[in-house]
Amino acid sequence: MKRGTLGAILAALLVLGLLVGYDILTSRSIPTQSSVVLTSGTNTLSSIPVTVGDAPYGLAYDQAKNDTYVAVSGTSNIAELDSNGSVVKYIGIGGGADFLAYDPADLYVYAALVGNDSVAVIDTISDTVVAHVSVPTSSGWMAYDPANKSVYSVNRESNTVYVLSGEAVVANITLSGLPFAAAFDPVDGDMYLTSNVGEVFVVNGTSDGLLATVQVGGPSSTLLGAAYDPANGEVYVTSYSDNEVLVVNGTSSARAIQGFDQPVGIAFSASGDRMFVVNSALGRIEEVSSASSTSLPVGTDPREVVALPSGLVVVTNYGEATVSLVTL
Repeated sequence: MKRGTLGAILAALLVLGLLVGYDILTSRSIPTQSSVVLTSGTNTLSSIPVTVGDAPYGLAYDQAKNDTYVAVSGTSNIAELDSNGSVVKYIGIGGGADFLAYDPADLYVYAALVGNDSVAVIDTISDTVVAHVSVPTSSGWMAYDPANKSVYSVNRESNTVYVLSGEAVVANITLSGLPFAAAFDPVDGDMYLTSNVGEVFVVNGTSDGLLATVQVGGPSSTLLGAAYDPANGEVYVTSYSDNEVLVVNGTSSARAIQGFDQPVGIAFSASGDRMFVVNSALGRIEEVSSASSTSLPVGTDPREVVALPSGLVVVTNYGEATVSLVTL
């Protein structure tokens, strides 16, 4: 039964930046040309680590409770953080999960149990598992489609995306090239899914049919992150292998933003004036506005990021059992 309402989609950012270098905080001006390489300069970010458990990875923000859920993939739990970033509880889900998705209509969190061939459905009111949906799972994102109130669960190994509604599988989509990350376009109602062959698949959210395959990188480009920019209708994807961020405009490749070192996750601030990129090889989070960019060390092998309306930014540090809380 639907019990919630969809929160506002974060606005986005026009440009993206990066620092490559030492553990000195810097800021820089962002060029406006289509092929961007970043320059440097000083910031005011601060970060503290919070221990959550072995190998934290995916994140899901619950706007109804103002809490953040962390997939603690080295355990059979997810950690729940309050608005200050403190751990308030652990929820047993029956297996290790890499990725999560929040459903504001049902007030559910979905967790894909890697190697367990199921998706755990967690009721966020009681913080208990109400179902295990039988779905072949492997490492791949989960993403929410607010237009159709459904969750996309990516099975990377089988080139399949499963569509869940409530506690049931309602469709599956066969793709190619090992799909991984996903971002939803609320204007066109399409889901964008990345691959490890430099392609972005555009899937219609209503029919679940493949609309287009956009070649944005090379045939060996591993695209691991995705975020939608509603300000200009573009999707940003991180190319882990090519050390850059690639931009998709509708069903065509728009431009590349260069200078990264194995970027993974991307998120927007609540006001939409900043973008955050996880620079995993350097152990840094990059914060970018239309005027400048700043960089901050976080933990070892950071993976995903979420920006809370409070201004707190949460980064999972896969290599050291912590999340970093970045205060702007």
